[in-house]
Order: sequence, then structure tokens, then C-alpha cells
Amino acid sequence: MEQKYSFTGNPEAITRDIRSAGYLRGLAGALLGTLVGALPWFLVEVLAERFVAFLGTVIGLAALYGYKKFGGARKTVYACAVISACALLMVVLSDFAANMIVLVQDAECKSAAQEIGVPAWRVAFWVLTDPENFSLVVRDLLLGAVFALFGVFLMFGKIKEYAAGAEPRPIDPTPEEIQMTDDVAAMDTDQPPQP
Repeated sequence: MEQKYSFTGNPEAITRDIRSAGYLRGLAGALLGTLVGALPWFLVEVLAERFVAFLGTVIGLAALYGYKKFGGARKTVYACAVISACALLMVVLSDFAANMIVLVQDAECKSAAQEIGVPAWRVAFWVLTDPENFSLVVRDLLLGAVFALFGVFLMFGKIKEYAAGAEPRPIDPTPEEIQMTDDVAAMDTDQPPQP
């Protein structure tokens, strides 16, 4: 007995659902990519206590890699916007977190916290948001943001290529996988396979 598979759904609705899933997958991939790309920035800033702005480029490149790896939507403007926004967000978050950690470990910050009876992270936050220091923090953030956007700019051709469909999305099945699925579906009977 051979089973037949039929499709009774609305193909336009399914296509729309698949496309919208690409938007969310792209956003998730870009966020995870920037998280991985921010590790070198964060580690250098915390362990070496040095600000290396060109590592912002790595964050931008990692955002694109994550976007493509998760099969983001093939829209150039959307891809550029999501990748850029995620890269900028991660520059701000990683720089702020690294500065907080460095300041919390600082002996002066610890002694000031003990004097006034508050946790060291509060003193570190006050130091970072103090108008005198805030200009230095913003300068570092702007420099990191420029390099992150430079990383996105370097890969603009790759983004356009991906959006045009010139390279396959890693999440899409290959023709061989589709054929294999069809073969398995055809064998889905109650009888054992025959050689």
C-alpha cells in the first residue's frame, strides 16, 4: 500500500511565515554573532586593561556571520540595519561591562566603596556616569562604534551577495537532502524494504 502525501494549505501564507521566520532568525543570529565577536574586545579590555578600538571590526564581522549562519532574511536594507544595530549595541554593552569590571577591581574604587558603605559596582557606575569621565567613555564608545560599522561596511558586498541569493542559506536543505527526504517518504509503508 502506497501512501500519498497531499498539501491543502495556502502556499502564500506558508511562504509569508517562512520569510518572517528569516527576519527573526537573522536577528537572533546577529545577536549571537556579536556576542561571540565581542569576546576579544571584552577580554583585552578586562585582562590587559587596554582599549583596542579596531576589535570593534570583529564585532561587525561576527554579526554578519551569525546573520548568515542562522539564515536571516535576504533583504539588503534589513540585513544591514540589523547587523549594524546589533554591532553597535554589543559595542556599548561590552565596553560598559568591561569598564565596570576593571573599575570594580580597582583598589581606589574598593576603598571608596568601603568608606561610604556601598557596593563597589555602584561606585564604578558613578565613576563611569560622572560628567568628567563620561566624555572619555563616550569617546571610546564612538571609536568602537566607528570600527564596528567599518566591519559592516567591509562586508557590504557580502551582504548584498547574500541578499541576492548568490550563496545558499545554511539552514535551507540541499537538493540532495530534499531527494533523500522524498525517498524516505516513499519507503514509509508497512512492508519491509526490498533489496
